[in-house]
Order: sequence, then structure tokens, then C-alpha cells
Amino acid sequence: MEYDIEDWDIRIKIGGLGVMAQLMGKSLGHQNLIWVVPCVGDIDYPEDETADPMEVKILGNIYSIKVQYHILRNITYVLLDAPIFRSQTKSEPYPPRMDDLHSAIYYSAWNSCIAETMKRFPVDIYHINDYHGAAAPLHLLPKTIPCCVSLHNAEFQGLWPMRTKRERDEVCRVFNLDPAIVKKYVQFGDVFNLLHAAASYLYIHQNGYGAVGVSKKYGKRSYARYPIFWGLKDIGSLPNPDPSDTEDWDAGGNYNNVQVDHEFEAHRLIQKQKAQEWARLNQDPNAELFVFLGRWSVQKGIDLIADVFPSILDDYPRTQLICIGPVIDVYGKFAAIKLNKLMELYPGRVFSKPEFTALPPFIFSGAEFALIPSRDEPFGLVAVEFGRKGALGVGSR
Repeated sequence: MEYDIEDWDIRIKIGGLGVMAQLMGKSLGHQNLIWVVPCVGDIDYPEDETADPMEVKILGNIYSIKVQYHILRNITYVLLDAPIFRSQTKSEPYPPRMDDLHSAIYYSAWNSCIAETMKRFPVDIYHINDYHGAAAPLHLLPKTIPCCVSLHNAEFQGLWPMRTKRERDEVCRVFNLDPAIVKKYVQFGDVFNLLHAAASYLYIHQNGYGAVGVSKKYGKRSYARYPIFWGLKDIGSLPNPDPSDTEDWDAGGNYNNVQVDHEFEAHRLIQKQKAQEWARLNQDPNAELFVFLGRWSVQKGIDLIADVFPSILDDYPRTQLICIGPVIDVYGKFAAIKLNKLMELYPGRVFSKPEFTALPPFIFSGAEFALIPSRDEPFGLVAVEFGRKGALGVGSR
């Protein structure tokens, strides 16, 4: 659902999946890729090759989804156009919840269209990113297709309740899956769990092989943490090298000898001024500006920022804080309330915007500190030299 159509200048990117989409499009030129992408509501898409519509069955009703193909280099984009997909936007491509009827209909239509795409094209392997498209291979049964699963954030699994017969029947009818298939592949306890469907598929049809985490440690960590994966043989690792880095690695190099770009640092005050103006903060060239950008959830540690910064703002009068990102869970909701109160208590020093926002680059280049208080990060330990004084923002493992 995050994708990059380069020649149309259409980029939907709010996180790691969007970064992966960009890297895949630019770096996998030796592969023929079929990308199934939904059209969002606030983008005007050019018209290319019109294809036969796809029909999906949801709650016993048949719905028609418009389809067009667009080919760029080795990539064939299969663009899906329907009201359920157009209900999302460029800044919010995902349904806000994962447990209600709207989101179930969305992901049902999405998975059904992926399955139909695999029928139309000679696909050799299906790549499943997290839970979003994990049910697609189930629509092809008894025919199977080789699958690989990459885990970006296994904390999100795509869950709907199956506590009663009514709930079980409803979720099966929404996803248009036979109850026996749901019980065998998807159901985990009293929950319809999409990510469990991916793990079950690997366990049943691939002898438990085919899953990786998106860093050297995240696969092992996910395997230990989430019982839905315990039927797998292992979860491997994907070290995520930078495909643009083609220089030879110098094993004996002195990587602690960091050189400061004095010209860039001299320009930082201008960037800070722009950041302060953008966030309606006090124009103070000596301020210590902290920035947090990310999902407002317990995983990202936004609650820690909200708890700690009242004392920091009191003890250090030149401290300024910018926090931006979409609210994901109850921790994010409480943090939004606290940070909104801090804006009232410390006018001109705190800017809080609990929603996804495209940011100008000076927000980052003008700050002294990057706040990354994550309790867990799939990409591992992060250290970013961010500030005029060489300050480090560290994300914990």
C-alpha cells in the first residue's frame, strides 16, 4: 500500500515499507516485478492500459474493482480503483483500525485482488510484507505458490475477533474464505490473525521455511516473542544493505574519526530559524531543538517523551520540542493529550501535531537532537549524528 511510481511522480511513503518500495523499484532491475497497488482518494492517476475489472465477494455480495496496468522498466503496476481504496489518502494509506468492519472489508478486497493478479500473471514467487496481503494465497487453494514473508513490524498482525459463532461467521464471509480454511490457516485462539495466516502457510506448504526479519536481529526477536511463529523452523535475517553503497569495505578503517562539516554547521542556524517559524516556536538561535517524528505508539516510546519533557522544559529554559506523527494506540492517545497540555503550559517552546504530516527538510537539519526512544526497532540500534554539537539520538534494542 506504500509504493513509488517514478515516472508518474506518485510516491506513497510513510514508513519503512515505503522506503523498501523505493529501493526495490530502483535496485531490482534484474527481476520482473508485479506490483498490486490501490489508488488513494487524493491523487489523480494518469490513464494507461485499461484491464478487465476484478470481482470480489464480500459478505455474499459481488463488487467490481476497476483495474489498469502501467509498465515502467521491469515493473508492471496493477492499479486498483474502488471506493473502499479511495477512502484512504496519500498521508493515511492504511485504515486507521485493524479490528473493525471497514478495515476487514478493505483488506479482504486487497487480498482478493492480489490473488486474482496471481491468476492473471505467471508469478513465480509471492512476497508478503507483514500481515497486509497474507490471506491472498489462501484464495488460490488447493493450488499453492512459493511465498516469502518479510517482517517489518510483527507487532501489527491484522486481528479481528472470533469469540462467538456470529463473529466467526461474519469474518469468514467478509474475507470470503471457507471456515475450514480459516480454522486451519488463520485462526489463532479466538482471533482471526492475518499474520498467522502467512506463518501457517509456510509451515504447512514450505516445511516452515521462507520468513525473514528486516534486520540481523529482528527475525530472532520476533520468533522468540510471538507464538504465531513457533511452528516455523526459523526466521532468518535480512541485513538491509544500502544498494547505493558500492564502495569497498575497509575493515581496518578508522570510523571514529568523524569530520565536522563546518560550512553545513554554519548554515544550521538558518535551518533552525525556518523550523522554529514553521512550528510557531520562539525565534531563539540558542535554543536546543528536539524533534520526534514517527508513529505515536508504545513501541516508538512517544509516552516516554510526554512523561519526561515537563521536567526537561522546566530545568532547561532554552529547550524546544517538536513532535509529529499519527496516533496508533492508547499510549499515543494519552501522549497526545499530555503534549497538547505542554503546548499550553510552554507557549512558543512545544509544537505537537498528532497526525501524519509531510515535513520540510529543515525540520531535521535545524534540530540539535533527534528523539528515537523506541522500545523496539526492527532495523536495530540507530545512532544519528543530528546536531550542531554532535548530539546523538539513540534508538534502543
